[in-house]
Amino acid sequence: MDQAHPDTSLLQAKATIVQRAAETFMRLGIRAMNMADLASELGISKKTLYKHVQDKTELVNECMAWHCDQMQEVIDSARDSSENTIDAELQLIQFIHHTTAQMHPSILFDLRKYHPDAFELVNERRNQILQGTVVENIERGQREGLYRLDVLP
Repeated sequence: MDQAHPDTSLLQAKATIVQRAAETFMRLGIRAMNMADLASELGISKKTLYKHVQDKTELVNECMAWHCDQMQEVIDSARDSSENTIDAELQLIQFIHHTTAQMHPSILFDLRKYHPDAFELVNERRNQILQGTVVENIERGQREGLYRLDVLP
């Protein structure tokens, strides 16, 4: 029997748990959810949850990293599928609006106060993503003749 297969299924299970936990945190808040509540919400046992993550802090960190990865994927998809840079920006604005409309109001407060490492990760990744996106947008807009050439990226 191939030994790589169990590792792959464990990684897939963990990825699913992280994705679903991130969606749950965004919907219900972070501090309000303990690991037992989260396991119940995900339809798994606490034992299964703890098989994949050491504690809530690790899970929150992984969830926020997943969320940032999703944001990058949406930006890349918008850039690659858009007719022009303005269309790409409109797609990004729609994504941000949709995400923030579904986000529990306490998310940023919970991260800042109870999970500062995750908060710092989100801020750093957000700044990297947005800075790169703005520069790419300006350069693409100039190539497409939509932005003036004297606008500096």
